[in-house]
Amino acid sequence: LSEDRLGHIAEDWIGTVRFGVGDEAGSIEVAKHIAKGAVSRGPAFANDLAHLLLGWEMYDVARPLAEFAATKLPGDLSAQYNLGIIRKLSGDWSGARESFQIVLQHREEDQSTLWNLGIVTTALGDWPAARSAWSRLGFGLPAGEGDFGAEGELTPVRLRSPSGVAEVIWGARLCPARVRLKGIPCHVEWACFDDDVLIDGVTTGEAVYDGKTLPIFNVLAVSKSAGRSRVGLKSDGPVSPMSLERLVHWLDEHQIPHGDWRNIGPRAPCSIALAPKNEDELSRWVSAIRTVHGDLGEWLSLDANE
Repeated sequence: LSEDRLGHIAEDWIGTVRFGVGDEAGSIEVAKHIAKGAVSRGPAFANDLAHLLLGWEMYDVARPLAEFAATKLPGDLSAQYNLGIIRKLSGDWSGARESFQIVLQHREEDQSTLWNLGIVTTALGDWPAARSAWSRLGFGLPAGEGDFGAEGELTPVRLRSPSGVAEVIWGARLCPARVRLKGIPCHVEWACFDDDVLIDGVTTGEAVYDGKTLPIFNVLAVSKSAGRSRVGLKSDGPVSPMSLERLVHWLDEHQIPHGDWRNIGPRAPCSIALAPKNEDELSRWVSAIRTVHGDLGEWLSLDANE
């Protein structure tokens, strides 16, 4: 069969298992099976398959195909772009910048490449390069030469736990590539309240806030940690829903960073979580809570590394 025909078969096979049958794990196994023979078909076929798998977020399967294609086809801009995406997703910011700069040498105003260059230069803290990329995309930035981040509108972002569980958290947009989290993730231990996170430019869904439909962006990494930890309310006996409702209102009123996980379901480790900076801050909060609400239970660490 021709490579074009083989490409259509591969796409149909993987897509049918993933979307038709709804078996994501099975589709990854199919993709791995097809990828084994893709290299023998040449770098062009490998690059096309890598591009398809990137679109379906099968990054680990796409990685060796993209690396092979970029090595064998150094002048192929699509192969260099795909390699840049792979490097960006793996946190190789310098490598990704190199790939995107190669593309921009020939396609100076390619919007997607400029956006990705803005992301990785922001991750690197290369503010002159980041300013240049965002300005070329039409963003108005504050005057100066350094960091240009400032809290703005609320933005929903998606984080993933190591086990693959995804959750959406709201945050304040700092710049095109960064968001400051204003919630406490339930299933993700590597990010917390007030952390600055780097976001991708591709949207992965929508969320509604105050009557507005807003795009959801994937989180790539924590760019600056606020140093907060997660603790949850553990009770030996049942706590009444009314008591928890009063506690949430009190935490809101006193602007204490907290997570209301009552509606997340049985996978939530507790109903209410706090995000203190240190033990002293946690002690002050717990003392105040007990003074107002009585002894609702113990506040215990939710992070495995503590």
